[in-house]
Amino acid sequence: MSNEDRTKIIYSRTPESAAMLASVKRAMAITARLNRLTFNDADEVRALFSELIGKKVDESFLLIPPFYTTGGDEIRVGHNVFVNQNCTFYDLGGLDIATT
Repeated sequence: MSNEDRTKIIYSRTPESAAMLASVKRAMAITARLNRLTFNDADEVRALFSELIGKKVDESFLLIPPFYTTGGDEIRVGHNVFVNQNCTFYDLGGLDIATT
């Protein structure tokens, strides 16, 4: 099978699949906390989103919950990023938004 499109196949019952499952469970726990917040909780939303992606987001970042993601640790955001309510990011392959 060709892997020219850089697709990574992760087989079940392997250390890689266990790591992916742990990442998904971690993201689900953080987004559950994030989704209890409202538009008025922007600082707390930024703090939880920073925890989710493993890097502090810029003060210009704004997200309106609810929000869902696959893993979270493959998301990178730059300045002046706005994420509207009910967004879902499928980020297992990486997701860059407004990064240079």
